[in-house]
Amino acid sequence: MPTKKSPAKAASASVKSNAGVSGSALKAQASTWQEVATPDAGSFAAMPDGKYRAKIEEAVIEKGGKDRNRLQVKWPFRIVGPTHENRMAWMNTGLSDAIGIEFTKRVLVQLELEVPGAIEELPATLAKAKNLVVDINLKTKETDAGTFQNTYLNKLVKEDDADAGPGKEEEQVNFVGKTVEFDSEDGAIRGKVLKQDGDNLTIKDQAGDNWEAGIADVRIVESKQPAKVAAKAKPKAEVEEAPAEEPAEEPAEEPSEEAPASDWLNKTVEFSDDRGKKLQGKVIADNGEGALTVTVGSDEWEVPSEEVKEVKVSGPKKAVAKKK
Repeated sequence: MPTKKSPAKAASASVKSNAGVSGSALKAQASTWQEVATPDAGSFAAMPDGKYRAKIEEAVIEKGGKDRNRLQVKWPFRIVGPTHENRMAWMNTGLSDAIGIEFTKRVLVQLELEVPGAIEELPATLAKAKNLVVDINLKTKETDAGTFQNTYLNKLVKEDDADAGPGKEEEQVNFVGKTVEFDSEDGAIRGKVLKQDGDNLTIKDQAGDNWEAGIADVRIVESKQPAKVAAKAKPKAEVEEAPAEEPAEEPAEEPSEEAPASDWLNKTVEFSDDRGKKLQGKVIADNGEGALTVTVGSDEWEVPSEEVKEVKVSGPKKAVAKKK
């Protein structure tokens, strides 16, 4: 048997205004709502990787990280050019461990701000960073946790180069053959750049391993690759002094080619790099002032003579084994 249905109530009659706001209050903004353009969804997409000029907004100390318990400095950058003006980029530097604090201090030095002697004075220093103009580099990285776009600080922009485009000076640098340093999960790595493909570098480290790194990830070391004095380094045994009968009146400034040949030339020696790894190589030069130039594979090392010891090699010269 047919049954009679209750009449449907008008939907508008059963809907109440959100949080008690009357419909007339919303209606008063109707014309403004129509005037404001709806933003394109693409305007919120990640900015393309590359170099940008930006202004630092207020840098603050906060807790972040996955567990929201990592003490860090949050650096907000507002883009001013050459494209994507008013977009934002962020960089975080840690305060919870030695590695993070070292990076935070490095940023302060890049910004030419005085590094405070006490961490309690850091907020006052960060306040001085507001409105500084800098060049930054955005670079996307693939990790096991996902894809992330990282922000790197390139340099502080001063008034005399404010008209130059962001990063133009860096684009002119040829890194091939230069000694650079970069950070890895194992700590700081130093090596020589073998190849440069745009912003990507192929670097051979002191142990003979090859690394791939971006220009923004490395720091140029302005000297020939040195071997640091390692705790396990042994002084060379029984170093023969220069002949005592050499005329004392001969000036020290005389050309080195007239001096007697070094006892170290062409000898195979062993020394430790700055990570404590033992290396062997052949001495190709002695500067006469306590430093030897040693070839290890295709690399040249400048090593203090007291940090090497001679390796007695019998028969044909043995090739130094390299890590593959």
